[in-house]
Amino acid sequence: MEIPTATGIFCIDRTEVTNAQYAAFLASKPTGGSLPASCAYRVSSADFAPFTDSNDCNQYDPSGMPSWPVACIDWCDAQAYCQWAGKHLCGKIGGGTNAPADFVDPAKSEWFTTCSHDGTREFPYGDTFQKGTCAGLQNSNVTRPVQTGSLDCQGGYDGVYDMSGNVAEWEDSCSGTSGATDQCLQRGGSYLADLSPYPGDTATLRCNSNIAGTPKAATKARSTRDKQIGFRCCYDP
Repeated sequence: MEIPTATGIFCIDRTEVTNAQYAAFLASKPTGGSLPASCAYRVSSADFAPFTDSNDCNQYDPSGMPSWPVACIDWCDAQAYCQWAGKHLCGKIGGGTNAPADFVDPAKSEWFTTCSHDGTREFPYGDTFQKGTCAGLQNSNVTRPVQTGSLDCQGGYDGVYDMSGNVAEWEDSCSGTSGATDQCLQRGGSYLADLSPYPGDTATLRCNSNIAGTPKAATKARSTRDKQIGFRCCYDP
């Protein structure tokens, strides 16, 4: 999907990366050799498979759930997939890592300018929360992710889906380059975002994670593998 900017365009995936797409990446037996040094803790094992267990991380099923978003992958797994696909993890417009302080700058963040329609919307579909539009407890009373693009959760540009709810998305925007403990942005809230940290609130489902009138960056450690976090990729045409 092409997104216009002041200097041209960039492209972004229409949906979050799916189980089937990620399975194709794993089938290529990736080594992660081109990842940054901050990912050395993952590259050393060359293991990019999603974390799985019987409780939280149990939705990776490429055969039975091919079009559901992949989750339980860390920031480096997401970066490795995007590189393999000839793209990059969404970061700074024009290339590279977006500074965490610029997470609500539509002139700098690829993810934010897409979600907010160049900074003009609170939610991808408009300024007012619309119950039932996107996947989440407060949105649609769902307790698991849904198939990517299966709801009319579009925006900020038509044809881009699930930027609010379903799974949150890693962004190429981290606090440092030291490794596993760096805090990296995860955007858009998830299907369980209404539970924490403000029960019943729609704050984390906004493009800017606006809490009590103040944009607030949501972060997790680079090494986090969480059932609520997936990703999508960007690329320059």
